[in-house]
Amino acid sequence: MARADSYPLALFLVLLVIGPIVGLNHYFNSVYSADRANAFFSRAETAGFIEEFISYVDEGRLLIPQEGNPVWILPTAKTDFTFIQADLSSILSRAEQLASLPRDSDGYQQGIDDLRGKAVTIQQQIDSARIFLLVTPLNLALAWAWATAQILLLILFIRIKSRGIMKRFRDAVDENGGASEEF
Repeated sequence: MARADSYPLALFLVLLVIGPIVGLNHYFNSVYSADRANAFFSRAETAGFIEEFISYVDEGRLLIPQEGNPVWILPTAKTDFTFIQADLSSILSRAEQLASLPRDSDGYQQGIDDLRGKAVTIQQQIDSARIFLLVTPLNLALAWAWATAQILLLILFIRIKSRGIMKRFRDAVDENGGASEEF
């Protein structure tokens, strides 16, 4: 293979490796973080005491964006992280008030049950927004450009190789006076 023939193949292989790495990096920093946050909210839902509940909600709150709405097609307040963060702050404030009540009181039990229900609602809201954390207009454009570049490089590589084969065929025909034993 001539050196000029190998450039499209080398570029193709580089793009083939870099594309998935960039995609996985984005996945781990967005969608996976939301999944981890939901895991903490799920743990909060099953927490036996309000101190554990506060700890889990606080951990989960740090893993989701502070603001913005990832839904770019008909966004709603349900998927707006500004509102979700405000809800989490409200939940934590209420949980801290509950911590001052005796654990065996009816108010404590009703309060923690209410907060568990709110944790479920937060999980549902994050689940609704999660796919849009990955499927953004920028990511769609980059994926399209990456796939297009891969296809164009393969086409270029195939054309370069076929030209080399045709040149060898023509040279063999010219050497043999019209007949080629090589092909």
